[in-house]
Amino acid sequence: MRIGIAYFADKNSKFIELVKSIEKAVIERGHQAQIIDLKTAKASLSMFNFLIIGCNTLSMFGGKIPDQIKNSIKQSGGMSGKHCFAFVDKKLGSFKTLSNLMKILEQEGIIIFSSEVLLTKDHAYRTIKEIIIE
Repeated sequence: MRIGIAYFADKNSKFIELVKSIEKAVIERGHQAQIIDLKTAKASLSMFNFLIIGCNTLSMFGGKIPDQIKNSIKQSGGMSGKHCFAFVDKKLGSFKTLSNLMKILEQEGIIIFSSEVLLTKDHAYRTIKEIIIE
């Protein structure tokens, strides 16, 4: 199965470690994985069978989601019915950020299969090893 790991990180090396741990777990499960940095890439997300989409928590109170995530999902087209795992990193305000991310995904017709606030790269790895990917 082709799995797209799309993320937005604001110069946060710890968040990149989460993404790499997710990729490692996906590959070990026997799937193809492609990491897409939504800050720079213009790739269509519709070509993947399953999506893993995340962003780092940018603000404490607002749960702000970067415009690049919104635009990439809207421009991809054909996203309705895609299954997705949504994630954010653990910081103050992370639950609000995750909630807002899931709202954006659901507005585009994406089915949130699971979501998580990821604490460490080991937590990210274990989470992906345990979730059902369909």
